[in-house]
Amino acid sequence: METVSEKRYGWLWGLLLVFLGVVFLLNQTIGLVVSELIWAIMMAGIAVTFLAVYIASGRQTWALIPAYVFGAIAGLILLSMVSVGVGLSGDLIAVYVLSAIALPFLVVYLLNRENWWALIPAYVMGAIIGILVIEDLWFVRRNPGDIVGAYVMFAIALPFLYVYLRNRENWWALIPGGIMLTIGVGLLAGAFEIIIPVALVIAGLFLLTRQFVRGGSRPAITEHIETPRYGPEADRAPDTFESLGTRQTGPEADHE
Repeated sequence: METVSEKRYGWLWGLLLVFLGVVFLLNQTIGLVVSELIWAIMMAGIAVTFLAVYIASGRQTWALIPAYVFGAIAGLILLSMVSVGVGLSGDLIAVYVLSAIALPFLVVYLLNRENWWALIPAYVMGAIIGILVIEDLWFVRRNPGDIVGAYVMFAIALPFLYVYLRNRENWWALIPGGIMLTIGVGLLAGAFEIIIPVALVIAGLFLLTRQFVRGGSRPAITEHIETPRYGPEADRAPDTFESLGTRQTGPEADHE
């Protein structure tokens, strides 16, 4: 027994299959050359069709999956055409593909925060994108292995540190997170060897300047009170303090 969805949208599947079959048949028989732009338009048209199905029904959420897939393929074809024509790096296409894979998982998490599992593939794809971006930076080309290795260590340590900061009872996460973080710092320090001596020079100059400023400052002027050495004034106790435990009660205290 056919469902309402199959009766309503069965023609759509049939039309798409016939269209794609005719295109492939013409390509194999008469050598029809379909340009990349035409393929991009075709993929975009299929994506728009499925998107229209979702908008018209409001309940057919399954239509969003093929709409996104065909739309991503159309964008990939256009991007490859632009990258070849302009001479852009091939890593740009890889970044696009990884971003297209990570985006649905991120949307799944944002729509329902209980779906925390979706952050795992999204984070992995994002970390790989970071590697591709870092490798194209000019200062990384000097020591690409150390800097990329440090980035990988930091990327591995970050989820463990997040687990600990989210719940301090998960102290065990500090062990792998701290190890990865320490290795990353070591690799980063080895890649930027000039930073260590420069940092030492700056710290030394700061300490010398601080010591010079303190040594050159004027001492505080204090008032000197000369204590009498002879006469009744010398036998009198100082007025500035009173020995603890010497006060008494009664007539002796009132006499003071």
